[in-house]
Amino acid sequence: MAYTTIEAVRKASGFTDATKVSDDYIQSKIDYAEGYINAVLAQVYTLPIVGIAPALLKEIAREMAKYGLYMDEYGEETENLDKGWRSGMEALQLDLQKIAERKLRLIDDSTGLELATNGIKSPSFYPTDASSDPLAINSTSPKFTMNQKF
Repeated sequence: MAYTTIEAVRKASGFTDATKVSDDYIQSKIDYAEGYINAVLAQVYTLPIVGIAPALLKEIAREMAKYGLYMDEYGEETENLDKGWRSGMEALQLDLQKIAERKLRLIDDSTGLELATNGIKSPSFYPTDASSDPLAINSTSPKFTMNQKF
């Protein structure tokens, strides 16, 4: 699923009339941003996302692609200027980390519900007093013992 468009990245970056910045080049920045986002989302959410991407993902993808353009176009010396890309990219990566840690949730804008999760970071059960019973299903009791000191 595409989270952003070439036109949206051009508008956000200010490269709307820049004829030397090709659509293919911008698409490569979008592809990188969306690949990075999906790599993080796959830890928590079921991919591909069905329907329309949440506004938060659209924003992150557009801004990541924009900062990728700024990085290539303006380089390191722009950090404290309006075209500085490093701090913006780090802030977006922090947002994605919060999503992976489930501190931020992705909400379907049309339903108001959280997107489908993949269950990878959700335990199938929680330990109880019966969990240590070696005969119980899903027992957490030790499977073997060792009489060695390490």
